[in-house]
Amino acid sequence: MNELPPIHQWPVAYRRLVLAFLTVVLFGYGVGFANLFVTRQTSPRGIALNLRGLPESDLETAEEIVIAKPLRELIITTHNHLLGLAAVFVLVGFLFLHSGVFSVRWRMVLAVEPLLSLLFTFVAMWLTRFVDPRFSYVVMLGGFLTHPVFIFQLAVVFLTLRK
Repeated sequence: MNELPPIHQWPVAYRRLVLAFLTVVLFGYGVGFANLFVTRQTSPRGIALNLRGLPESDLETAEEIVIAKPLRELIITTHNHLLGLAAVFVLVGFLFLHSGVFSVRWRMVLAVEPLLSLLFTFVAMWLTRFVDPRFSYVVMLGGFLTHPVFIFQLAVVFLTLRK
């Protein structure tokens, strides 16, 4: 089977299409990342609060009442994120694999990592919601693994397109 050449050798029209795609992905990913801050999901306590709601003992004194995320909403969120982000991670991972940067083994590890962390994160979200709020630390770990690697992939592909 013939391999594709590194992306910096692709025809200009293909590289421009990839550049437009990556620009939209970066913007969309940034909006999603900003949503984490708006919804207080940047700390284990905030993640657990968003998923589990306030304990009944805190409802009377709370400034804002936060209810547990309903099962239907958790299913929809999980479905949309797993399918949507998996598709984006595969496409960006494919481009990263063709960047020609690093060894093939390292490119493969870095290309697959966001997919594994995505699944890891959503399993931990369900465990946080229904088992124990301390699984929110695992949710954060999944994010700490996913975001830097994905942004690194985007940066490498952007820079490779400029060659």
